[in-house]
Amino acid sequence: MKKILGIALVLALAVMLVPGIALADDPTVTTVNIVAGSSGVVTGTVTAKDAKTTFTAAGTNMQGNFYAKDSNNNAAYGIDDFTTNLKAQTSQGYIEYRTDRLTSGTAFYGAPGQASYSFVQVQGPSSFGSLAMNTDTNYAYLDDNNYGFCTPDGLHQFQVSNTISTSSPGYIIEKWVSSVPTTSSTAWLGTAPPTGSFARVYSYGQGAATLGCQDDTFISMKYATSDVALGWWPGGGRAYPHSTDFDATGTGYFEALGIGNNKVTFMTMGFSSTGNGTPGSATAGFFTNWTNGSSHVNNYGLTVEDYTPSP
Repeated sequence: MKKILGIALVLALAVMLVPGIALADDPTVTTVNIVAGSSGVVTGTVTAKDAKTTFTAAGTNMQGNFYAKDSNNNAAYGIDDFTTNLKAQTSQGYIEYRTDRLTSGTAFYGAPGQASYSFVQVQGPSSFGSLAMNTDTNYAYLDDNNYGFCTPDGLHQFQVSNTISTSSPGYIIEKWVSSVPTTSSTAWLGTAPPTGSFARVYSYGQGAATLGCQDDTFISMKYATSDVALGWWPGGGRAYPHSTDFDATGTGYFEALGIGNNKVTFMTMGFSSTGNGTPGSATAGFFTNWTNGSSHVNNYGLTVEDYTPSP
């Protein structure tokens, strides 16, 4: 089954997308085309048997594409493979995208409820914001696999710019992955999560910025619990240059944070935090800011573990 919508907006428009029932091995595909130059609001939700994805694009001079595929294949443990992605851009507005893994194969693959969240916002008449994110879920994990899936510069997953002015902030970039359900990206800021693992990068400023999340991966496959890897491929680091870099000019702020039960490790920065197994006992992060200058973060990649390694 396939749904295609072409949307040219001059006023706010909301579209709710819920795939119909399909037989096994009959994929349900939903696509949305945001026509170039449109203005207003486009929002959609696809709720499948084993995953859910939502997106909103708002602003002026928008364009983009949304895609979701429920394979209906009962690939393992009666759970379907699910793929979704969004590539969109806007001016004077925002783009928000979230995917939740609703079911898990067995206890070995962790409890369900993992989530991946992405957000970009830009202000000002000459502002530009773009987001590109591709997500897969199945019986074992949720994975943001963005190799080659990029913003217009061809290198990153977040790309923003605005004219430096007195407005603050001119842009916001946020990305987080979570091993337990949460309804708000701010629910754990400054406090420990209820359990599990949480990793986040966040930036705001005036000027221009890019953020790579091409290896932004969540995996729940260890000892019946869940780990998070943000900006890091557990099998061998970064896929290629720029994949986990942050660059900005103008004035702004950037931070990266990991919260877990047992260990947070910034893979190439040389620091970590070890917990005692209780929620939030392992916490590590860093921040940087710049004024009328530039900033470069080379590989912010981190992992968060909420399991106790075997001896």
